[in-house]
Amino acid sequence: LSLLILYFMKILDWGRRRDYFIIGILWGLAFAVKLNALFLVPLFGMGVVGYWIRSGKWRSWQLVSQCTAILIMVALMVATFVFWEPFSIFDHAQFFSELRQESAKVQGRETPVFMIQYKNTPAYWYQLSQMVTWSYGPPLGILVVLGFFYGLYDLIYRFQYRKLLPWTWAALYWVLVGSLEVKWLRHMAPFIPFGCLFAAVFITQTFRFTWRRWLKAGIVMLAVAVLALTLGYAEAYRSIYTRDNPRTKASHYVYKNIPKNSNLLIEHWDESLPISLPGFRIGDYHRQTMAPYNGASTRKVKTFAKQLAWGNYLLFNSRRLYGATMRVPDKYPAMNRYYRLLFKGELGYTLEKIITTYPRLGPIEIVDDLADESFNVYDHPKAMIFKNTGHLSEAELQEKISDETVSRTSPSFDEMLLYDGWKNSKPVVNMLGFRMRWAEPEENFRPKPKHPPLVRPPSKPNVSLKDILNPPKPSAWEGGRGGQPAQFDEPRDVTVDNKGNIYVADFRNARIQKFNVEGEFVTQWGKKGDEDGAFNDLCGIGISPKEEIYVVDTWNQRLQVFTTQGKFLRAVTPSGSNSFFAPTDIAFDPLGGYYVTDTGHKRVVAFDHKIGRARHTD
Repeated sequence: LSLLILYFMKILDWGRRRDYFIIGILWGLAFAVKLNALFLVPLFGMGVVGYWIRSGKWRSWQLVSQCTAILIMVALMVATFVFWEPFSIFDHAQFFSELRQESAKVQGRETPVFMIQYKNTPAYWYQLSQMVTWSYGPPLGILVVLGFFYGLYDLIYRFQYRKLLPWTWAALYWVLVGSLEVKWLRHMAPFIPFGCLFAAVFITQTFRFTWRRWLKAGIVMLAVAVLALTLGYAEAYRSIYTRDNPRTKASHYVYKNIPKNSNLLIEHWDESLPISLPGFRIGDYHRQTMAPYNGASTRKVKTFAKQLAWGNYLLFNSRRLYGATMRVPDKYPAMNRYYRLLFKGELGYTLEKIITTYPRLGPIEIVDDLADESFNVYDHPKAMIFKNTGHLSEAELQEKISDETVSRTSPSFDEMLLYDGWKNSKPVVNMLGFRMRWAEPEENFRPKPKHPPLVRPPSKPNVSLKDILNPPKPSAWEGGRGGQPAQFDEPRDVTVDNKGNIYVADFRNARIQKFNVEGEFVTQWGKKGDEDGAFNDLCGIGISPKEEIYVVDTWNQRLQVFTTQGKFLRAVTPSGSNSFFAPTDIAFDPLGGYYVTDTGHKRVVAFDHKIGRARHTD
């Protein structure tokens, strides 16, 4: 997009045909990755008309030459787009169906659970505050805002046509994208380079029109300071990747400090703790998943009370669930009360440990708990471990969570995000939501493995020919994390055929593994991708009465059907109103009809066993 604006400016200056052709290719690439490149049409028109006005080339043959170049540019743009987005032609029904779904989400007509975090956040201001504070960092962010308004002043009082296109693009993009219901900051990424450009122009122009030497020296020092602080800010975030991920550290803490056979409570729609680590076994603990998004409040309260009474520890991998449900107390009143009571320590659970990895530069770290979740949930979430010390009964817990007199404002949303991450710290900076503090030494949670990795014993001195010809087969019962046969990386589902053969959906390895009734490895198939026989997050597996293996290929939005030996038979990709959005599981009835949980659309799609297509949805 930035290159496109540059070549629009070249059209405005020179109107060369080769620039039109380059624009065609760049525009096609831009459309292939971001359809909001359509917003650039008015700017292209401004560049072309501006060139005609400035150059005075209005003769008929000159206009014909320019129009011919534009037609070739459009052809190159379409060809480039189709080359990089072939499904827009070959599977146009599915392509436009998914396009409509995404459009409905960003405009707020549909609200999947992972978008609740943006409910009741102010349009424009949310993106502005997050970008100034976190995307750029405060020093550069303030300069970007000043540079943007200086650009407007410059256009009004000292009109320079070459500055019109970048400023208009930035303003148009901000007005259109800032109004969307979904406020993912990645949507604002095209604005970032232009913001840096505005900041640079503001500094250079201020220096140019300042006559006093001491003011010039001050401007130079300001520019150097902003550059140094911004580089330091970037380095602080880079340091996250030089240390253990908080999920790994929290898992080590669990294996080291929580007794085996403890009852652990985890949350859905988030990573589960502890994660699998070499030498340790998740199976040493009993886990139940709590589902804040699912079910009506009354039933949910009863279920939560039962689970909380059962649990010994409550593990949060990140703020994803409480950071979203607290935005909409009217939609999730029971969960609003549950989280507030939990954080106030009134449910019998006390905070035992907070584990995270804040951005750090030397002895100072940035507490970014108030940043948009895209800044911390993925690469340095704040894991929290609560211990059941009160041991309240199910009835007591149900009564507390059902109490509608529980405050909806205490603790506040910001206090929950900052929970125990700021109040006991030594602050360095605390302004406009941006916090820095003196860092404390990081703890090492890596314990010695309780279960050393399985090592095959050395061969016996006297090995028979039978042992050589028939070595032991890898077994599903041994398991272990990895990509070798009979190893797994997040197995998600399992099914068994009439002969007792076992089929496992090996999620991270993007494959199906087959074992015989003794658990011995037989075969495997699959890889990462979107072609036939490849998977993009396989979450479910089932076997039909005809002994055909159905695999739920979640993010390819389809089912794939195989023989029991792994031969690809066909793909099931419904279109129109029955199209999938993140299917996750499948089940069969005795007649061969099957039912698919269509998670994104919050429904079940039923397929007729005779005609093989959806007959109704629930």
